[in-house]
Amino acid sequence: MPNWCRNVVDFRHDDPDEIRRLVRAYNEGSLLREFVPNTREDWSWEGCRAIWDVKWDIDPCGYQTAPTDAVRITLEFDTAWNPPWRALEAMRAEGWWIDGHYIDDGHAYPLWGDRMFLEDDWYGEADTLGDLARPTCHDP
Repeated sequence: MPNWCRNVVDFRHDDPDEIRRLVRAYNEGSLLREFVPNTREDWSWEGCRAIWDVKWDIDPCGYQTAPTDAVRITLEFDTAWNPPWRALEAMRAEGWWIDGHYIDDGHAYPLWGDRMFLEDDWYGEADTLGDLARPTCHDP
């Protein structure tokens, strides 16, 4: 059983069709496969880590929809061990604007940069990081 990492990611793209494609792949739990395909003939965890930085595709938190003309959406999902940095970097290279944070071990970290956010820094009193950090998206 992996150490689950919660990702809260803001995706932006000039083409609303790409946002709808993103949401469709998110809902299917195939976001990484859709946008950064694993082209290796032999599927393996090592191969996925080499391409995505995670062992397998995302585990979505709920079901999302996007308005027809949307050019931005924030998605929340779990990944095994750490964020899918390589996959997100590959998407950025293809014209996506991506930002957000990930939650691991009771702290929130920006996807890019070096500042660690503690509960009060990021969420304030009403919505604590401890509540968000509980593993609710994947099977126990």
